[in-house]
Amino acid sequence: MARDCKRDAIRLLFLLNAGKAENYSKDMASIYPYVFGGEKRLQAMDFWVRYPDYLALELISQHEKCGDPAKLNIARAIYENGEPSLRTIPMLRKHFGAYEPLDTALALLECRGLVRPERRVRRTLCRHGQRSVWLHQP
Repeated sequence: MARDCKRDAIRLLFLLNAGKAENYSKDMASIYPYVFGGEKRLQAMDFWVRYPDYLALELISQHEKCGDPAKLNIARAIYENGEPSLRTIPMLRKHFGAYEPLDTALALLECRGLVRPERRVRRTLCRHGQRSVWLHQP
């Protein structure tokens, strides 16, 4: 199956907008008033959008914990509308689950001035960075 980078970029922009928070960074807030923190969080949201059956299972699990009928109704609608068979977008499977590199899709959004991806490395023993994506005013 051929990759569609533009479709990936649109899907990520939707997810970034849905999960954004106000940007409190003094030097960035005037240009990018919103920020989305965490690449793993974005990967998880992307997974649920691409695999609606797993999203429905998570909603059912949350319903069992808290008893919220709205979550059960959303899960029921996912299955009744045929979402899993109609809207599943395959992902590359790695050692610890589904993973899709975000760089190409984020680069498409960045070149149009919609976002600015940034990786910050924490000064700890591990060298893993926290990825933030700054969002332009819609």
